[in-house]
Amino acid sequence: MPALLDALPPPQDAPSDRSTTFQPVTGGAEQRDGMKLMVTAYAIVWLVLLGWVIMVWLRQRVLDDRIRELSGTIDRITKTRIHRL
Repeated sequence: MPALLDALPPPQDAPSDRSTTFQPVTGGAEQRDGMKLMVTAYAIVWLVLLGWVIMVWLRQRVLDDRIRELSGTIDRITKTRIHRL
């Protein structure tokens, strides 16, 4: 493997030739306001959270109804068995 690395030509640009500082690009037409992006991101997060809470609330309501129905059924069965004795 070391023989293969020795056979490769050296890179064209030495590290000292490359820029090491930030150079802003001028003339870029697409700029976005950071505050708008942040508010939009927070709004999306809150909407997703609100949707999740509503979904959990609806499921809990269905479960509460089902438990109430099962509890009523158990009470009716228990009362009929007691009356038979």
